[in-house]
Parts: sequence; structure tokens; C-alpha cells
Amino acid sequence: PADFPSVQSFPADAIEDTGRVEFDQRVLTIAPEVSGKPGVDVYGQPIPGSHAPEPRIALHEHLERKGNVVVSTLSGLLHKAWQDETIQLRVVPHADAKISVKLYESRMAASITMLPASGTGSRLRWESVEEAVKSHALTSGVREELLRAAFARVEAGEEIRDLIFARGRYPAASSSGEIEMLIDLASGADVTLRSDGTADFRNQDRITTVRSGTEIARVRPVDGDGEDGYDVCGTVLEAPRTTEATVDAGKNVSVRENNDGSRTLVADIDGELSVQDGRFEVRAGYSVEGDVDLHSGNIRFPGTVTVKGSVRTGFYVMATGSIQIGELVEAALLSADGDIVVNQGVKGGGKAVLRTKGAVGLTFAEQTTILAVGNVQAKNSIVHCDVKTNGKVRMIGDKCRIVGGRIRAREGIETHDLGSERGVKTRVEFGQNYLIADRIEREEREMEKIKREVARIDQAMHEAERSGGRAGLDALHTKKLHMMKQLEQRGLRIFTLRERFEEHHESELLIKGNLWPGVLVETHGRTLEVSAPAKNVVIAFNPQTGQIEQRAAGGASQR
Repeated sequence: PADFPSVQSFPADAIEDTGRVEFDQRVLTIAPEVSGKPGVDVYGQPIPGSHAPEPRIALHEHLERKGNVVVSTLSGLLHKAWQDETIQLRVVPHADAKISVKLYESRMAASITMLPASGTGSRLRWESVEEAVKSHALTSGVREELLRAAFARVEAGEEIRDLIFARGRYPAASSSGEIEMLIDLASGADVTLRSDGTADFRNQDRITTVRSGTEIARVRPVDGDGEDGYDVCGTVLEAPRTTEATVDAGKNVSVRENNDGSRTLVADIDGELSVQDGRFEVRAGYSVEGDVDLHSGNIRFPGTVTVKGSVRTGFYVMATGSIQIGELVEAALLSADGDIVVNQGVKGGGKAVLRTKGAVGLTFAEQTTILAVGNVQAKNSIVHCDVKTNGKVRMIGDKCRIVGGRIRAREGIETHDLGSERGVKTRVEFGQNYLIADRIEREEREMEKIKREVARIDQAMHEAERSGGRAGLDALHTKKLHMMKQLEQRGLRIFTLRERFEEHHESELLIKGNLWPGVLVETHGRTLEVSAPAKNVVIAFNPQTGQIEQRAAGGASQR
């Protein structure tokens, strides 16, 4: 305890007793004052009993008095002493180092967790690491250099969790024709390691994905003996000695015969590879039985993904097919080439993103960014969202509503209520191709980069002219000509895109219920600000007048 301020008044050699305590644990109770027994003087007058004095207590580090109780403000070790008629108390940090080894069920890998000591706790010893490994009878595939590097990091105060330090070796097929895997199979581990050796629980190693045309495995012809493998406990895994390698090309896997007598298994579709008992199969879809969270990790799959639970904050699901979520989506990312369906809704917290080349269907969305090529359909509400679609936003519930945020829908919207009685600012844009608008923005950003580069080249050319560097000047001139040609090409591209963006697409805003003040409608550079509530109206753009017009559903137009 030399590092504590109380060491001068309460030195280590004065400690009489110690004990472990937890945070907020009561370590001392001070009894309330009680009067002594009264007496009588020689004249018969009563003498009141005196109060016993409260014991003298000196509270040092990590202790706090609450009334007549003293509690610990730290989990650690309690020091106690009786010194100069005073009870001396102090709590110091104390946690022994911890070590545990996990042997995977397959016995083909083992991981280790090492936690450093704190305070006066016992430090981790290398001998303890060796004993932990030995206690699990790990004798093969152990990477001692990795263990020593991890041990050094623990000594420096870092936590090491689930570090795989031992791997077995699968047996090679026998001389009758071994199966050579041409891709890496997922280990099934619920944690991966980053390049710096730290654990990553979000990106796990559970799915083996393949693309159509991927060569999965090769079955070699008979050309020699097989090679035995081993697990991390040293058990020999004998290579099969069969007359012919047993390989079953299952669903969505084809076999290609090669000139050297070998056979190659090839994936016919994008999907998840399943290998069981020599049967190779590619599944078009992937299913998560519960939530997408730390148990499942992020999902990236070349096909359709079905999640029966929810997608929790900070995780993503990315699929080249469709995505179907059985429950909620929190502040997460969903990205699909197909449709996205969320059976309940999205509570985005301003961070959720749904993007798809297809359509989106959900019950509700709050504070969410939705980007879709197809329609966006919601049953109840879209509240404070940023929605961009080249289709239509359709609200299908009896009391459905769109409130706040920004809606850009090429084919318009259909809803019961638009805006709110409180006048929440709600912006709606329609009738134009908003994906083209995105391309214009990207082209303009690239043009700005090129212009900055041209300005830099001009400055370099000016300096080269002053210094007489002719060779460098020629190179700069050539580069500038190339940049100017790029500017011209991009300028023409932007001009064409703007013309396409100004094309009008037949669309309208159909509000079957209430249209509230606070709604701002925009298309083709024209705006309509709703200043008075209305019911059952249609808002559309009139190409002949170039104006946005509002009319009662089925009635005449008004600007």
C-alpha cells in the first residue's frame, strides 16, 4: 500500500487484520449512544448516567460513513488496525489475475482468456499459463509464441479474451483421392481477431459464403498415401483409407471433370455452403433464429436473409437478395439488392439506414433513412424520416400518417394524414428522378476535386517556369490537359443528367384525411407551403402552367 496517502499514519506494518470486501459492502456498524445507569449522591439526589464516548475511528481510502454505518466504495481488500486507541480502516484495490482456457467441442481449437491483476492482487505468472494449458491436455498445435505475446500484453495491463492459440490439423484424404478444399470454411467461432490481436465480437466466423461459379473443392485422383491429422489434445485423426473418396454434389453444386482425372465441385448460385458427411450443398437463403446481436454477429450474405427476431443497435444485415425481419430494427443498417420487409417497424434513433434496389415494407419508421428504388410501404406511420424512392410512398393503415422529416418520392405519396396539427415541418418532393439527383451531386463533387487539382497544377507550373524546369513543366502541362478533358466530359454528363432530372414523372400526393400547415411541397423548383388545414385533397404538378396545384379529391384545381 505504499502508493496510498494514508501510508504515513497507517503504515503496512501496523495492519492487524485483512479481509475481502465488495463495492458498497457494510464493513462497520457504530452502535448508537446509550446512557449509563443513573446513581444517587450522599444527599439522595439522583446522578444521571454518563454517555459512553463513540469509539475513535480513522477512515482512510475507499471508505465512506453513512450515518452509523461505514461502507466500502471499492471492491478490494480491507486493512484494519488498532493504533493509538483509534480503529484504523482502509480499502485497497485487490483482484487476482484470472486465466481460463476453452477447448472447442470439436477439439480442433482452443482459446485462452487472461485478465490482469489490480492493486495488491496476485500477478499472472507464466507458470500459471503453462499449467492452464497443461490442465486441458493441450499438446498439439499450440502456438507458444502467441501465448507469450499475449502474456506480455496482460503484464502491461491489457485484457486478453478468447484468443485462439491452438489449432489441430484435419487429415488429408487417403491415396484413393483426397478432397482439397479450395475455399476457407467458417470456423464457427463467435469471435474473430483484428489485425492488432484484439477480439471482434460483431464480425464473427459463422457463415461460409460462395458466389456462383466459385470452385469449392477438388477431388484428386489416386496418387499416393494420405496424411493423418490431429486435434489439439494430440489425438491422431486417421486419414480415411477408402477405395474412392466419397463426395456428394448436392443442391446447387455441380461437378466438373478435369483432364488430369480430378473433379472440381463448383457453386451454381450465390449462397451459403454447407458441408456435411461429404455432401456439398449451396443454400440460397440464410436464417437467424433469434436477434442479430453479439450472439449472431453482423450478417453479410450473397442471397436472401431471414431474421426471426430483431436487428439490434450497431449491427448490420447485408444481402444480395431480400431481407425479412420478424420483429424490430433499431439503429442498424439493412442493405439489400432485393426487397426489405420489417414485420414490426424501425426505431432508428437518427442512425438507422435501410437501402435497397427493391421495395421496402414495414409497419412504422421513426428517425430512419430509407433509400429505395421501388415503393416504400408502411402501415401506421413514418415520423421524422429521410425517405428517398424512385417509386411511391404508400401508407395503407386507416389512420396512417407522415409527420416531419423529408420525403422524396418520384411517383408521389398516398396517406391518410400529412403533417400534424402542431405544424411540424414536413417536406415532400415528388415528380422527379431523385436517384439522378444523387448522381448529379456525385459528379459535382468529382468536378470540384478536379478543379482543385487543376489549380494545384497551375501553381506547380508557375513555380516550374520560374525555376526553368522544362521537363517537369511538360509533364504538368500534359496532366493539366488530361484533367481539363475530364472536366469537359463530366460537365457534359452533368448537363445531360440535369435534363433528365427536369423530366416530369406522372405523380401526385393523395391525402385521404388531414393536410396540416407546416407541410412544404416542392417539385421542379416550385414550392407550395400549406398554410391552412384541408381534408381529402390531391396535390399535383401541372406541366402546362408550371405550377403546383391543390384540389379536393375529385374536384377542380387551385394553385
